[in-house]
Amino acid sequence: MENQDLISMSAVRSAMKVIYTPGLTLQSPIGLRNDPHTATILHFGQGHKAAFEDAVEQMPPFERRDFDPWYESEGGAAFRDWSNRAFAMAAALDIVEQAWMQDGADEEEEEVDPVLQKMVDINWQLETHGVWFIIIAFVIAFAVFFGTGGMTSGVAATVRLFGVVVVAVLLLLWAGSKLLPSFIRMRAARQGVEVPSHEIVEDAVEPLWTNESEVTSAKILNYANWVLLAQPGANGLMKLDAPDPVEPTEKHTDRQKKILAAAKRWRDDSPLRPRKS
Repeated sequence: MENQDLISMSAVRSAMKVIYTPGLTLQSPIGLRNDPHTATILHFGQGHKAAFEDAVEQMPPFERRDFDPWYESEGGAAFRDWSNRAFAMAAALDIVEQAWMQDGADEEEEEVDPVLQKMVDINWQLETHGVWFIIIAFVIAFAVFFGTGGMTSGVAATVRLFGVVVVAVLLLLWAGSKLLPSFIRMRAARQGVEVPSHEIVEDAVEPLWTNESEVTSAKILNYANWVLLAQPGANGLMKLDAPDPVEPTEKHTDRQKKILAAAKRWRDDSPLRPRKS
């Protein structure tokens, strides 16, 4: 069954449209006819802007006293114009980044052995709560030892024997919980499934933009937050030029190659992109 949460290539192409069209901002939503994806992206951009404005409203009065005059100055006007483009681009980059990270999400997952899954679930419970075996065993041993003391009656002997058995069972369960991961790996290996250990660190997914002027939605929004504090002049705003897409390599999957091809196609062929004079 198709993953309904998977971002479609048409949504990626609309995101490229926003990224590679400098004139497309929250205040100038050009080219939206028959393009609901672009309208949705700009709606997300409005959400980023609303979150930023909410942060401004929550500023302490002392900081707000310095911020308000700047916001009404030439630098603040430049920032408002810049943010209309920045928040739209941030929303578009969110779509591209999510599509990049979702590579392979549309593949059907292999059915997991229910016994193996049950063992994994039990192991998780034991790793999370297994320390209670030691605690309860210590409490029982303490209570039995000091409760019966030097008593030599049959009842005391029975209580001591029962306590020893319970403590032994708890200690065996604790020891068994330490051996269970090995049994899980052995059963998984017989089924051709590799169980990663805690020491394995997954390789980071290669970012979409690899040049030095990497632009991500996180950087745009963090920069907006920095602007809020630093309050630079009109010439202090970060450039929002769209980065050149990287060339696909053998390391990229088919879906990632399609995303890179969509970026290059929109940059090279779009009638809305700026033309060099």
